[in-house]
Amino acid sequence: MNFNPKRILLTNDDGYSAVGIHKLAAALCQCGYSVTIMAPSEDKSGSGHSMTIDRPLQVRKISSTSFSLPESIEVFSLTGTPTDCVSVAKSILPRFDMVVSGINFGPNLGDDVTYSGTFCAALEGYLYGVPSFAISLATPSILGEQHYETALKVALDFMEFLKSRERFFFLYNINVPNLPLSEIKGVLATTQGIRRYENAVHIISKKDNEMWITLGGTPMDIHSPLFDVTAIDRGYVSITPIQRDMTNMAEMDELRDYFKK
Repeated sequence: MNFNPKRILLTNDDGYSAVGIHKLAAALCQCGYSVTIMAPSEDKSGSGHSMTIDRPLQVRKISSTSFSLPESIEVFSLTGTPTDCVSVAKSILPRFDMVVSGINFGPNLGDDVTYSGTFCAALEGYLYGVPSFAISLATPSILGEQHYETALKVALDFMEFLKSRERFFFLYNINVPNLPLSEIKGVLATTQGIRRYENAVHIISKKDNEMWITLGGTPMDIHSPLFDVTAIDRGYVSITPIQRDMTNMAEMDELRDYFKK
């Protein structure tokens, strides 16, 4: 029997009112899926896999028609992180077959997956035993045209791929170049690349014992033919299968040998 999801939980880190999540919700609904959105009440980009444990959270139901979405789509906002959204949805909503996180505004490549609230929402679904993927439109700026239609095509094609397989448990990170569909060179199966940041800390002001700073910087990618950062740089869609276990097996024997003493 092949994978055949019916109910999909949609989330993101851009917030419940973000364009990307609405476009994806409408497209999935049109394809016959039952879609529920639970997403942060505000932008939580860069929140990673954080969970809110220091205060109560508010869940609020939003009218889907206020976003010109089909009435069958339920929309909830949560005053927490993307990880909170998946955890809360798992507890208070009817069972869902998949978690899809996105379409995120901006790339989630290489080492950035550890910072990404979008990817970590998919990771949270995976840790709950729910098949999940994150999808991001790798647009570098709010300026210029945003080609969400390309990311939608990739997302829907990927759903068809998933339905062709017999493995029901997975976690993927998908990045889509911000290009018209006709300019996409293809789809590559990639590994998690290497992305570092130059000048990540900016001092705004400094006085006596006080300093104000902002975090950001310029991405500095290390390229290799298999890396996700390289695929996007060359105009290809990047699809990276991710696993939970980060154990460095190459270190195990040395550790065991030393501590036998």
